[in-house]
Amino acid sequence: MEETIKNAIEKSFEILKELKKKGFSKETKLIIPVYQNNKRKNSESEDEIRVSEQELRFVFIEQLNKFLPEGFYYSIETPTKCPYKFSENGKVCEPVRNEGQSGNFDLTIQNEKKQIVAIVEFKSKSASPHSYAKDLCKLWNREEGLGNGTLRYFINVFETMERKTRNRFVQKINNNNWFKKQKEDVDVFVVCKSLTEHQEEFEFFDKDSKLKEVS
Repeated sequence: MEETIKNAIEKSFEILKELKKKGFSKETKLIIPVYQNNKRKNSESEDEIRVSEQELRFVFIEQLNKFLPEGFYYSIETPTKCPYKFSENGKVCEPVRNEGQSGNFDLTIQNEKKQIVAIVEFKSKSASPHSYAKDLCKLWNREEGLGNGTLRYFINVFETMERKTRNRFVQKINNNNWFKKQKEDVDVFVVCKSLTEHQEEFEFFDKDSKLKEVS
């Protein structure tokens, strides 16, 4: 299953790069909206085409269907097993037992017994620290899925990802208290890729790796 997901990720980003460059791809029927006045609002970028979390998710699902072995299925907006407490000010993100509310995973892959064998969360561009915290808190929770037996992925698409972009991402992860609380839980693979040609791509870390800024 790890190879299946890896193939789906790689192919998805190939298609998204083509969509951003040309506006269409022979690999998908999806087309991407263009901002009015050929320019994104409140942005100095010359890019006309928006690539959001939704485009990433739809293209990924299309490709997953091509690689997914027989006997496996996918679910979108899958409810979590555990309730969570997410404070409005962003300082609290944690699983709880007697209070809180259920969340959702963007996508899960399940076997014929409806057991979750993989969990995937998607993000686009640079999100707030609290937004990252909510997704990763759920992914790092051992009680979700089959514990260590479930693959967990956080996939972030950036239109461009320079050193400054990467360092901001690292700071948002490292500067939150919830990150330290999850140290003894399961592995999560964080994949960040840019849609700009010839820019470096990062598979940042799993549980035991250390996020570092680039000097």
